[in-house]
Amino acid sequence: MKDSTKMNITNGTGDDELDDKQDDLLASYTPRQRRTIAEGLRILARVAIRSYMREQAEQAGAEWEED
Repeated sequence: MKDSTKMNITNGTGDDELDDKQDDLLASYTPRQRRTIAEGLRILARVAIRSYMREQAEQAGAEWEED
């Protein structure tokens, strides 16, 4: 069965084709496993961004109180 979904991994050129290294790394995974990995990476990215935004808000609040 052919996987009709397309992963949004770019190779830096703006197109959606995988570069050789990414293609080699993902070749041993099934399409379902690739989607699971991509979803896991999206979750980790959201957690990291949320943490960064909280830190920035705390720093901005501390600078605001100093003035």
